[in-house]
Amino acid sequence: MRAPRVLLPVTWSPVCTIRSTAAASPQPGYVARRGDTLLVLDYSDRDLRAWHCDGRELWRLGRAGSGPGEFRTPTGLHVDGHGRVLVHDYETSRVTVIDPRSRATRTVPLDRNVYAIVPHAAGGFVAFPVRGSPFAVVYDSLGKERSRLPRPEGLDGGNSIADGIVVGVGDGLLLAASQVTDRLFLYAPSARRWRSLRGVEPVDYPRVERFRAVLPDGRVEQAIRPGRDTRYTASRVSADRGLLFVDSRSTEPYDRVLDVYGVADGRYCGSLVMPMRVARPSVAGDVLTAIAIEESGVTSVRAWRLDPGVLRPCRAAAG
Repeated sequence: MRAPRVLLPVTWSPVCTIRSTAAASPQPGYVARRGDTLLVLDYSDRDLRAWHCDGRELWRLGRAGSGPGEFRTPTGLHVDGHGRVLVHDYETSRVTVIDPRSRATRTVPLDRNVYAIVPHAAGGFVAFPVRGSPFAVVYDSLGKERSRLPRPEGLDGGNSIADGIVVGVGDGLLLAASQVTDRLFLYAPSARRWRSLRGVEPVDYPRVERFRAVLPDGRVEQAIRPGRDTRYTASRVSADRGLLFVDSRSTEPYDRVLDVYGVADGRYCGSLVMPMRVARPSVAGDVLTAIAIEESGVTSVRAWRLDPGVLRPCRAAAG
């Protein structure tokens, strides 16, 4: 029997708003937060801009191109455990590491096409190659290769873990969701192996698909997969302190809902109704950062703070 959707009693407090004007980012593609600074990677101008939450533009870096400090096809924006800014460029197969204080840049060439990168808590990042590669590569903050991770067992047809989306969960944990096999895997560095999550309790709301969760004993359980048209992508999944936040992306009014799960066991905890329609929502601590879509169709980059007590039961249940 399906469990009913539980709407958590959340109150959102605006932290900051950076509106998309000619002076700001006309087409925000990726957004990340570093303290009171919002980082916006622009799709059209291919530049990176840093904004203080009071609306001041702090600095701007980059342009379209393949040279140092330039971006051709940026496909990811992150902040690592040391506070450095990471920009992944798929077409040039490299990562640009930026010191936000001095704005000094360093280019880390990747020896293979990489689907996605995940920032490492100790600095640096993990790079996930396109399908066909049996491993992912861990780079330190200087861009040196330090170790390799095996691909999860159970992915069919030789597909790599990059067939889905990989997000950093904390304490070195990584979560992989395969788009090909529809399975979730969790990597624990201490054990140096991947394991399947135990499954997610079904939630009753319209237009639900499901992914398979494979148990350690080999049994397959069905688990919720939000959104009939949606596959797991970086713009719709984030994780923080043992919780997984999934943008449901179903029909109105549910396209404003973030479903919350425990990473350890995959259990559904509840849902957060976001203050407005957004794209690429992510939760870090008790702050939601996203590209907001206003009724006029204009986009802006916004951050909201939620009452920390709202997620306390979920975090406690997640261990």
